[in-house]
This record gives sequence, structure tokens and C-alpha cells, in this order.
Amino acid sequence: MTNKAKFCLALSVVIIISFKVFKSAAQTAPTGGIDNVLSAVANRQIAEAKESVYLQFDKPYYSAGDTIWYKAYVFDAASLGSTTKSGLLHINISNEKGEIVKNFVLPLIIGLGWGNIPLDEHLMPPGTYTIRAYTNWMRNYSDEPAFTQTFYINGKTDNAWLVKAVVAINGKKDSAALNLSFNNLNAEPVRVQSMRLRISSGGKYLAGGKVQTRVDGLLGISFPLPIKAIGKQVLLSITEDSKEITKQQIIMPLAVNRAANTDVQFMPEGGNLVEGINGNIGFKATGEDGSSVPVSGEIIDRSGAVITTFKTRFNGMGNFQFKPLPGETYTASINFPGGLKKSYPIPDVKPLGTVFNVVNPKDTVALLATINASSQGGIYYIIGQGRGLASYGAIIRLTGKDRTIKIPKNIFPTGIARISLLDQNRKLLNERLVYIDHQDRLKINVTTNKQTYGKRDSVALQFNVTDEANNPVKGSFSVAVTDNGQVKTDSISQGNIITRMLITAGVKGDIETPGHYLQQTPEAWADLDLLLYTQGWTAYDWDGLFTPAKEPKFKAETQFEVSGKVTNVFGKAVAGTRVSLFGPRPLIFKDTLTDAKGRFTFSNFPRIDTPIFNIRTVNKNGKAFNVGVEMDVTPPPVFAQTQRVLMPWNANSDTVMINSAVNKKLTDKEEMALLTNGGKMLNEVKIKGVKSVKGSHNLNPLNGAEQVLDENDMIKAGNMSLVKFLQTKINSLTYDPFRGFRIHNKRVHFIFDGINLEDGLYDTEQKKILAQLDQQFLLSENDSKIQQQNIYIESLIDAFTAEDIVGVEVMTSMKNSMLYNSKYNPGDPVDYVRGGPAYVEITTRGKRGPYNKVSIGMALFRGAPLAWPRQHFYSPKYFKKQNMATTTDRRSTIFWEPNLVTGPDGKATLSFYTSDIAGIYTIVMEGADMSGSIGTITQTLKVN
Repeated sequence: MTNKAKFCLALSVVIIISFKVFKSAAQTAPTGGIDNVLSAVANRQIAEAKESVYLQFDKPYYSAGDTIWYKAYVFDAASLGSTTKSGLLHINISNEKGEIVKNFVLPLIIGLGWGNIPLDEHLMPPGTYTIRAYTNWMRNYSDEPAFTQTFYINGKTDNAWLVKAVVAINGKKDSAALNLSFNNLNAEPVRVQSMRLRISSGGKYLAGGKVQTRVDGLLGISFPLPIKAIGKQVLLSITEDSKEITKQQIIMPLAVNRAANTDVQFMPEGGNLVEGINGNIGFKATGEDGSSVPVSGEIIDRSGAVITTFKTRFNGMGNFQFKPLPGETYTASINFPGGLKKSYPIPDVKPLGTVFNVVNPKDTVALLATINASSQGGIYYIIGQGRGLASYGAIIRLTGKDRTIKIPKNIFPTGIARISLLDQNRKLLNERLVYIDHQDRLKINVTTNKQTYGKRDSVALQFNVTDEANNPVKGSFSVAVTDNGQVKTDSISQGNIITRMLITAGVKGDIETPGHYLQQTPEAWADLDLLLYTQGWTAYDWDGLFTPAKEPKFKAETQFEVSGKVTNVFGKAVAGTRVSLFGPRPLIFKDTLTDAKGRFTFSNFPRIDTPIFNIRTVNKNGKAFNVGVEMDVTPPPVFAQTQRVLMPWNANSDTVMINSAVNKKLTDKEEMALLTNGGKMLNEVKIKGVKSVKGSHNLNPLNGAEQVLDENDMIKAGNMSLVKFLQTKINSLTYDPFRGFRIHNKRVHFIFDGINLEDGLYDTEQKKILAQLDQQFLLSENDSKIQQQNIYIESLIDAFTAEDIVGVEVMTSMKNSMLYNSKYNPGDPVDYVRGGPAYVEITTRGKRGPYNKVSIGMALFRGAPLAWPRQHFYSPKYFKKQNMATTTDRRSTIFWEPNLVTGPDGKATLSFYTSDIAGIYTIVMEGADMSGSIGTITQTLKVN
């Protein structure tokens, strides 16, 4: 019998028992009592069919130009079986500013998908990034967050700085002293180095300027602190002050936590404090940077008497018991490290109500739920849900003011259970989250063919997966093998598929050290219970439970589709008209008729990577007159910007991260030496023709240009705004409202399909001012109109995305600009000989210039790229007779297998070769049978 079947059977038994207990006492029970409540909960769970997502990566951080390898699992949240709703998973990566730099869709096969993400050094320079994964269906439910993980991309290591930062806070003056120490990779001081510093918090500038290290590599700076910035990091930006095109830059968080600005929140268990009733209160202390803070304190009444004391137990959390008396007022006095004391209010105390306490001993078969009421008697409902499933229901009549009942644990699935107390009118009174653990995770055993290995040695691993009853399990798993000397694998801090599916997916907010809570110790069990009744409490929408369900705003995407609506000139739907779709790569042609509402849908596409299609419709006379196409476009969700910036590899670094960066540097140098010194790799270099742009209006012979970005570049950029794309890709392109767009201090003219974007925009006097701007840096107050026009030009360009464009050509030299000067700037008083403006020729898909993107009766569909499951991780093979005098193998990810499938016997094998680096390797295997069971294992092997 499956877990899900067992839970459904247990539910039916509990309901029958509950009614038998109730019948002996309950002539006053409301009509359609608990059976209606449980039916409503069950029906909502079925209708919502919520989903949860987990991604396993090969390692937690990467280097510039590296590749992310990942495996995606999409589950039905209640059963942990494969989702039956969604066939597409949306994945995007955003930078520290919240800008999306990578966006694509992963098709799923029974809830599974895998692939890789090359880290383009231009689009994704070193820094902190956040990857998110979600289905369109998940967007209907705000309590079902996207899978989110933050990672860091390390920079190149040539002449890299290693920086140590120490902050000393002056609490009296709300300022801080920052002391920095700079060394190179050879442990030598970075002497007399000019650099620019910027210190900011929440985007607000605090201090900075041009500084220089001393001969010992040290420097110091003082800066003011904002009065309060809880949850916001203080960031330090260090940039090399030189004329080099590629400058060293480090962006790092500073440890700035003033005790006076610590946020302490008190959360009564179940939700309420009631006069005269003893209750539990949980609390959580959070520092300015969002991390936990250890504190202690006392509850003091208005006379100053200490009622009780408390202190944090784990990650800034703690709890204590407290009985508020009628007519009394209380405050909490908090003691912080360093001796500071501060008072905080406690939650309001209700004169009447109920206090709900749930005790969850680790090794018992039942929960103990106690109702304490301020008045005798009364009828209450207790509803229990496990992972959203309606698992338990009971009707309780109080004969006195309190009652304790036992709730069997075996009726809930493993994971977070929600125990709710309702009054007889089905109004929510109290709620409590607890964790149920049946120890029914998959058991995974890894066997190696040797006890230890040598360099470039063959490793064979055998995996055996069973369920809790030791029965073999067939499932899909992903396996990463990494070098501990270069990759810090920390399952406690990073979590895994178990913590994601069973804890973090059901608790809002950032959870520090999620892997700690599922360690099999009494301390971890108590800490998890504390987490759930502090950070885990959220109110359930009971009022909406008994009203008709609303139509979901976002539909479940079972497959890739293209849809839209045809309307006439009056905006009314046009039924029965023909709509055709054309795609050039691969060649696709489809047509269909609109339905009675004017809608059309194209589906059942072959495998395509970049969905760009032309959609065309005609009226009943076969003409594209008075008809238009409106494509269905679902804007991407707006996620809250990630406040946390991770520490870069070369800031306050440990040996592991430095080793990873240094080995990447050495490997890059060896590969470059092979390419330049006649090595074998030269034979694989393919010389391609010069880039060209199809349909370009380039005025030069042979389309001469200093830089060309063709259609492949546009497709890779996806739906990135054109301004962002140009600033990312065009060498030295800058923009500000004062000076407009510039390339090497040359003003830029944009030409769209042969049309000058500035035609008619400036009069003669303004052109003279623009010419003078080539020699100055700021506009005067009298030039505000030119500022407005610069902003207007920027907005016109930003109306396009990279996918709207076929290609971009950049002309900066006098040779390639001459014909443009004579056509677009005759009589412009600019000294072209000394270097006049630069020109950017942009060829659009619509071929209609900067103001018209589509034709009548036509539409251009641009979908996010589709990343079909691929498996191309390169793993070298070594043989005894092979010449060892090749590049040194310094892989940080030794092996990656995204889809290791166990057979009916629960077994699977894989093999790979070790690298040239001795040490300890870590094997991480995660996965599921996609029928309700999940599992993970971490194991090591030794390389001599």
C-alpha cells in the first residue's frame, strides 16, 4: 500500500471515530458540521493541485565562463508524486539589481528536466545572482513561492586581489571604521594601488571616493550608518583606478549589525495571548543584515517586576511560557551582546479567547493538543492537514475551560502538518504548524569499487535504493561529484531535496541552515518545532474555503503553445477567420480558424529551441485589412529583489574558494598555451566567415563595421531590453541623460532600417550644443531640453527587445563613418577629422524603422527559449598508455549525471575518472521515485 493510500484510509477512520464521539453529546452541532469542513478542504486541495519545485546543481558557486549543470524536479505538493498539471518549468537568473539576465523554459517529462546554463562573461560578469524556477500554475498561489537559490560567479584571477575587511562600529556616533588589507595570490601586499571605493546600503550612498593602499597593502575609511536599515546589507564596492579596459572589481557585504537596530518579534503559539491563560511565546531576533542574533531578556510588568526570563536557543529563536494577568501591561527587556539593553512591546493581550497548545514529542505516536478557553463550554472543530491533504477532523465540546486530546501522527504524511482550531461557526481561532516524521525517506546506499583511488584513476559506483521497508525502488536521480579542495559542499547551510520539499517549501522567508532541522537529534527536533511556531505561522483562508472557487488567473501549461485573438478595427472578436503561423528555423507552417470568441491556439510543435514565429490573419475577403492580431503574452512575475549579496571568492576567503579560482586560472593558461604554441587543440579551431546582418541598410562597401552583432547574438539575449543588450554587448557604450549614448566619448547616432532616429529632433542651435558636448562632460541648466530628448531617444530604443532585432552594426572609425556623416549629418558643425559621432545601424525584424514593429494583420511571437533536457557533461577518459603530458586536469566538478535511473531491483551504476588533484571528493545523490518518496545521500571518496 502506498503512503498516500495509507493516509486516505486513516482519514476515513478518524472521521468516523470523531462522529461517534460527537453523537453522544451534540444536539447543538451546526448543520453540515465537520464533514462539510473536511470536504471543503479536500475539494480545495484537489482543485488547486499545488506544485513544488526543486533544482539540484553540480556545485554551489561558479567561475566566469563556467557552466551550471542542473536537474529539475516538479512535484504535486500534496503527494510528492510527479505533477500532473505542468509540462513546462520557467527558469530565470537575475543579478544584484534584480534585472533578469537569463530567461528560458524547460520542458518536463513526468515532472523531470535537466540541462546546463553557460555563463556568458558579458551578460553575467562576476557577482551575486539569483536563480528562480516556477510553473505558470504556481503563480496562482502566493503561499507557494518559486524555488530560489542564490549563487556567486567568481571573477578572473589574473593579478587578483585578496581582500580582508574588518568593521568596527561606533554606536554612539552611528558610524563605522572600515579597515582593509590587500594581498595578491602570492601573499604579497598590493602596494600603493589607486582604487575607488563606494559604500552603500539599500542603494543609498554612504561614503566613498578615490583612495590608495599603503606600502603594506592596508587602508582605512570611516563612514556614517543610516539610522535604521533592518534586512539590508551594507555593501562595499572596490574598483581598480586605472586606464585598463578590464579593471579589477570586488563587491562584498560588510558585517554591520548594530545591536540597537536588532528586530525582535514575539509570536504567541497558536496566534493569541489571553488574560489569565498560560501560553507559549516564541520569539526571533534578526540583525540589520537579515541574519540571526543571539539575545536574552526578561518580561517585566508595569511595576518593574521580572515575570519570567528567556534566551535564544538556535538561530536567534527561543520560547518561554507566560501567563498575562487581567489589567496588567508588560514589556520585554532585551539584553544584547556588548551590554546594550532595549525594550520591546509584546503582542496585545486579549481579554477573552482561546489559547491552543500542541506538543509534538519526537518518539511518540500522537500529538497532544490542548484547548484553553476563557469561558466554560463551547463547541470547537479541530482540523488537521498534512501537506495540504485533509488528514484529521474532530468536534470537541468543552465541559470546563480546557481539554487535551491526542491526535494520531500516522494519519499525516511526513512533512509539515497544520493543526487548526475553529469555533462552531467555522471561524479560525488558532493555528499551529508541526512536523511529522515517519522516517520513510528513500534509503540510498553507495558502494565504491576501491577504498582509495589514484590520480586519473577509474571510479565505479553502484547505487542501491530501497524504501522504508527495504523494498527496491525504481526512480530518477541526479549525481554530482566534486573536489572538496575546490568546492565547499555544506548540506546543513545549503539544504537538499528533503529540506526543500518537506520544510522550506511550506515556510515563508529565508531559513538559515535548513539542513540542521532534519538531523536525527533531540536538539534538531526541538529547533524545528521552534521554527514552525515562530517563522512558520500563517493564517489560513477559512472564509474563502466555503465560497465558490475563482477561475485561476494563470493556466497550467501542459505543453508549449502559441495563442491569441483576432479583432476588427472596433476591437470586436472576429470568428471563423484563418490564422497562419510561420517559423523559419526549423521550417514550420501551421494554420487554423478562430473560434466564436475570435481565439486561436497552435500546439503540438516539434522540438524547437527558439520560438520566434510570424502570425498572419486575413478577413473574410482574404485581405489583411481592418483585422489585427493580439497575442497572449503573460508578463513574468515580479519577484522581490534579493537583498543578500554573497561573499566573493577573493574577499575574506577561505582556502577552498581560493583553490577553485587559482586552479581555473592555471587551466585557462595551459589551454591558451596549447592554442598558441602548436598544440593539438589548434586542429579543432574552425574559422568562420565574417558576421553579417541580413537585410541591413549599412552604407559601407562589404558592410564595413567595427563590431557586428548578428541574429544568433539576438536569440541568445532573448527578451532582454534593447538598451540593456546594447550596453552589454557594444564595446565601451555608455548612457546618461546629460550626454546621451556615447562610445569612447563619441556621441552615437542610431539608424533603424536606414532611418535616422534623430531626424527632426534637433534644430541648428541644438546641433551646435551637441557638437560642443564632444569636448565637455555635463550640460548646463539651459540644456534641459536636450536632456529630455536624450531620455526620449533612450525610451524609443528601450521599446524594443533583442528579439525584435535581426542585427546591429557599429561604426566608430572615420573610415566606416564617412558615408554616414555625409548622409545623416550634412552641414553638422562637427570636426569629423578629429573623430565625430559614432553610428549604430539596427536592422529590425519588421523592417519598418523605429516606430512600427509589426504590419497590419500580422504579429511577431517571441517566446522564451526552450531548453530541452540535454546530457553533454564532458568527463575525460584516461588509459594506461595515454601520454600524460597534456594539460593538468583540475576539474572542480569531477562528474555530473542528471538522470541516473534505478531499475526494478533498485540498482544503478556509473563510472568516471579522477582528476590530477589528490584529496577528498564528495558524492551527492538526490532524487525521487516520482510516486511520493524522495531521498538523498552524501558520501566521500579519497584520492591519493
